[in-house]
Amino acid sequence: MAHQTFHTKGIKYQGITRDKLYYALLRHDIPEKCEIDTPRRYLRPAPDLIHQAAVAHNIPINLLYAIMKQESAFDRYAVSRTGARGLLQLQPYTMRAIEKWDYLQPMATSDLFQPAVNIDYAARFIRRLLDRYQQPLLAIAAYNAGPKAIDEWLTTFGDLELAYFIERIPYKETRDYVKYVISNWVAYDVTHTGFPSFELNPKEALPKPRTDIDLTVDLSKTEIEIRVPFRMIQTCDSI
Repeated sequence: MAHQTFHTKGIKYQGITRDKLYYALLRHDIPEKCEIDTPRRYLRPAPDLIHQAAVAHNIPINLLYAIMKQESAFDRYAVSRTGARGLLQLQPYTMRAIEKWDYLQPMATSDLFQPAVNIDYAARFIRRLLDRYQQPLLAIAAYNAGPKAIDEWLTTFGDLELAYFIERIPYKETRDYVKYVISNWVAYDVTHTGFPSFELNPKEALPKPRTDIDLTVDLSKTEIEIRVPFRMIQTCDSI
C-alpha cells in the first residue's frame, strides 16, 4: 500500500496517520525524516538574542522559539488580557521575581517590550522551571498556568503517567498550550535538521519537584503599570 501524505500544523510527512504532532510524538509515529510543508509558519526572529539566551541558560533554542510562537506570534508589543508583555509574554511580577532570584538590577517593566530583556528574562524563568520540575512538559505547563497550579496538580494527581497527567489538567487553555508548544518545538526541530530532537514517553512517571528551586512571587510588592509603547508595524526581521 502506497504511503499517504498528511499535513499537520504546517508539517508534511509520509505515513503519519495522527492529526496532531503531539499525539504522533507520544506514539512514536513520526518517521525518520520529515519535511516542512509551510516553513513560513515557523519564523526565527532575533536569532542572535535567542542563541545568546539559549546558550547562557542551557535551553534548547527551538523550545524558546516554540514558546515565543505560541505566546505572542512574534509580536514584541503584545499584551495579554492579564497584562503579560512582549515576545514571550512575561508578567511584571514575574520580572520582579526573576530579578530577586538572580540578583539582577531592577529594570522598568516597560523594558519587557525590548526583545533583549524579554528573551533573557524568559529564558531565566524557563531554566528555573525546567530545574524545578525536571520534565519539559511540566515546565511548559507551568509557564502557562504558573508554578502554584502545577504544584497543586502534582499533589492531587501527580501519580499519573505523563500522558494521563496532561489530559487531566483542569485548565483547557493549559492542556492545549502544552500540546501546541510541543508541536511547535517538533516543527522547529524538523525545519533545522529534519528530525525531532527529543522523544516523549507517555508512560513516564512524573518526577517530584525540586523544593530547593525558589519560585515564590510576592505580588504585594510588585508595581504593575500597563503602559504600552506606540505600536509600530514591523516585520519579524526588524526585531
